[in-house]
Amino acid sequence: MLSDTSPNAPILTAWQVFLSSTITDFESYRREVQEVLLTKAETVVFLSEDWPGGYDDTVKKCRARVEGSSGFFLMMGYWYGSIPTGCDKSITHFEFEWALGKWGQQPFPPLAVFMPKPQSSADKELREAARTLIEGKKDLDPQKHEALLETFRTAVMGSWRTVRSFEDIHDLREYALASCLMWKGQTPQAAAARGNVEGSPSGSKLTEEQLGLLGREKQFDAARRVLSSIEASPDIPAGCLLVSGPEDAGHRAFVAALLKTKSFRAIRPAKLGRPGSTSYDTELVTQWVAKVLGLPGSTDLKGPGELAERVVEELKRQPLCFALDQVNRFPGGVPAFRDSFWQPFYDRLKELREVRLVSNQLVAIVAEYTSDSSGWATAVCEPDAAGEAGDPSKLLLLPSLASFTKGDVLLWLAEIGVPKDRRAQVAKNVLLDGKGESDPTPLRVFDRLRGENLQPEDDE
Repeated sequence: MLSDTSPNAPILTAWQVFLSSTITDFESYRREVQEVLLTKAETVVFLSEDWPGGYDDTVKKCRARVEGSSGFFLMMGYWYGSIPTGCDKSITHFEFEWALGKWGQQPFPPLAVFMPKPQSSADKELREAARTLIEGKKDLDPQKHEALLETFRTAVMGSWRTVRSFEDIHDLREYALASCLMWKGQTPQAAAARGNVEGSPSGSKLTEEQLGLLGREKQFDAARRVLSSIEASPDIPAGCLLVSGPEDAGHRAFVAALLKTKSFRAIRPAKLGRPGSTSYDTELVTQWVAKVLGLPGSTDLKGPGELAERVVEELKRQPLCFALDQVNRFPGGVPAFRDSFWQPFYDRLKELREVRLVSNQLVAIVAEYTSDSSGWATAVCEPDAAGEAGDPSKLLLLPSLASFTKGDVLLWLAEIGVPKDRRAQVAKNVLLDGKGESDPTPLRVFDRLRGENLQPEDDE
């Protein structure tokens, strides 16, 4: 069993909600809730599948995240989840107990539980997903699994005043948003009481693309030079940019902004995404890339060579781009991804390009979150000042995403049009934590910026 001693929880300066559920069956639901809370409630949700894959104690890390959050959502389906070694409950079950311990005595706790409505589309989808998972676990006793799930369900149903039933993913989004806004006092009723008829927070409406421009001049310049070099080299069939940095460096915002630049607008870009699995392999990545590129028969492909043969046909019509998140989930990390996927894909694409006289090229962007570059020497290369790479079949390493400086913030505030007399104070506010100590970590700076009034009219 687990120790009763909790690790120190992180200090938060803005609202963060912990979203608890099993991952594989709820993958799309989790992403939808994350997106709607960020864009509509200015609330951050760090999904556990996006945490870096370091050699951490997963149970302790989850507990610290729950206890450091401002609110808690539990989504329950029909898959109980994995049980950590030496424990008698799943991680999801433990997360619920930790949340109950933190908030359970409050009369109106910031907790909500969501379950699929019987016979709804969500119910059917989640039942089928659970059945697939259960059948795929050869050493799992289905009766024991059902007993564990029922025990968990009884504990949840017996602990809450209300359990919300949702019919589909859109239903869930609306319920999650309504719950979060209620907890934050941003309902229409609360807004009216404050004299704010719009019922929305007064902070500026910053987009992910805008935030991704903050402090990343070196990375944008390097990416532009690399892309220009690739375009000027007809013998290069493809290039793969590697975005790296620590967990909280703001990879997703940077990539979102990069894909909006002039260099990428001429390509058919996609949003940063990833396969719905905690661990990648060559076949999974092959099929995922084919799917996001819109290639037919994506589930039939077994390896990067077959993918190259489909890609080259599409390259006859247009240039292509895909953006893969969390490449560190590939066993062996960046070097394994390059050796087992990118290198054979690149080599086969080069062969086909020469035979079929294809002029368009493919650009890939992959994001890595561990900030551990040891062992990368044979897998990556740093382009020179002109953007040229010694070996374009390697991953082309952009400057690492680092924490922000005061100069970064001031320049960004000037570029988005914040008045001169407000910039110094805003920069000071967003670079300090709740204790007044320096904290230039990108994701937390983003969070504080969302709570700032950046324009004079915001105060009227």
